[in-house]
Amino acid sequence: MLALCLPGILLGIFSWKHYRDGIALDRAIPVPVYMTAQIEMPKAAYVEAAKALNNVDERNGNGLLTLAETLIRSGQPATRTLSVLRAGLERSPASSRGWTLLAERYYRSNNRLAAKALSQALILAPRDYWLVGARVQDANILWSYLDSDTKKIASAQTVLLWQEPQLHEQLRTVVRTSPKMIERSFGSEDIREINRWMAREQEARP
Repeated sequence: MLALCLPGILLGIFSWKHYRDGIALDRAIPVPVYMTAQIEMPKAAYVEAAKALNNVDERNGNGLLTLAETLIRSGQPATRTLSVLRAGLERSPASSRGWTLLAERYYRSNNRLAAKALSQALILAPRDYWLVGARVQDANILWSYLDSDTKKIASAQTVLLWQEPQLHEQLRTVVRTSPKMIERSFGSEDIREINRWMAREQEARP
């Protein structure tokens, strides 16, 4: 009898972990969605989301990475966020977002490790639209530590911001925060066109 029940018991145990993770992620919504879309929310929203995500199973890599990002955005100490980030990447090593977050944590203390993490992020997903602007800004900060191949990818990402209309909002941020990346990535005529476009956009805004 026990042998007949055992598969159902095991299924229930494993299903409970996924169910618990689902509840944690549901309680954190809409914060994870807004973070993916690079939309800022009040700090209190990240604090509450982090509380909900603390219940994520330690083997759920993507869940841990989402938790790490909420911890970062809520202003938690670097030691805590780095620990969660590393654990998440151990379980989800193909997460470009995770490697991008790791780069941003490291460039406050170790630029060489930050550059390696950013290079990994760019190699894994060179056309991840949600991360283009953030990674271009990271590349600008870490430029002198990047290898030549990573610099080429970062410059191509900068060009992508201009080529793709849906990325123009991110381009505005890059122009303001990382003008050197514009200079590195475009010819003089393209730069003049971008400046004209920025001026038109500014005039059109109320």
